[in-house]
Amino acid sequence: MADQFRALALELKQGEGAASAWLWTWRLGSQSNRSELAQEAVKVMLEQHSASPQWKGLAGELRYATYSLGRADTEKALRAIHAKTPLREVQAAAQFSLAALLFEDGPAEAGSEARALLEELGQDFAEVDGGQWKQRAEAFLYELDHLQIGMLAPDFEAVDQDGVKWKLSDYRGKVVVVDFWGFW
Repeated sequence: MADQFRALALELKQGEGAASAWLWTWRLGSQSNRSELAQEAVKVMLEQHSASPQWKGLAGELRYATYSLGRADTEKALRAIHAKTPLREVQAAAQFSLAALLFEDGPAEAGSEARALLEELGQDFAEVDGGQWKQRAEAFLYELDHLQIGMLAPDFEAVDQDGVKWKLSDYRGKVVVVDFWGFW
């Protein structure tokens, strides 16, 4: 299907239909290990569709695209999206994805840039998309500051399967396995 979406994008050339077709070319190309299609789609989107709202979806997904685009090209694409688009919701998505990529896959020194991007996101994009980017940035920063391997786990209270209340701090100094699960 990636080839069909590429053909459609080439036929349409401009407009949201073409941008949407390129987005699907990227998605399907990256999912089917056709990195040449994924790379072409990102290149064309950057060159011809920088004002498209379709970038919001791509910016959010690019964070996970290092296997199809490569780490350096993914970072480069996110920086270009952030710089080129006039749409604040796309800028916010690109900035969040770039910060997450820098933290997760970047060199150790990238952490300070990633933190700055997240802090800026919480301040400068607080109103965008109903405040979701501010919330996501704050959650990511909380995780970085409080939920890393080797850190003391935050205390919480819960009820076990027998209805008995307990607190995590009651087990401090003991080996504890906590299994969080749910139906989403």
